[in-house]
Amino acid sequence: MRIILDNKSGFCFGVQKAVDAAETALQANQGCTGVYCLGEIIHNQSVTRGLHAKGLQTVESLDSVPKSATVVLRAHGVGQAEYAKAQQKNLTVVDATCVFVKKIHKIVREYSQKEFLIVV
Repeated sequence: MRIILDNKSGFCFGVQKAVDAAETALQANQGCTGVYCLGEIIHNQSVTRGLHAKGLQTVESLDSVPKSATVVLRAHGVGQAEYAKAQQKNLTVVDATCVFVKKIHKIVREYSQKEFLIVV
């Protein structure tokens, strides 16, 4: 049997950016307060387990993150309310949201303000 590996296999650049951002945050916070991620950083259990082993703690709510800690925002992004809540808690935010996701969020926000009904 012959196996050919596609040169495009692996993560898209948005997912790679998110993983790299989490790794950088973990390195920068070694020995300090924990590093938290609001939801799973990406949809890949092997990668998330590896990041958890390095100290990344996944939470479902910013209520679970201590004040002044570091929080990584997952590749799929979060709503504007989460950014405001992070600021209120004086969290260091590492925004790992994919640029394509940010673009969609911006379009949705613009059309919502124009009172369009948005269905995803």
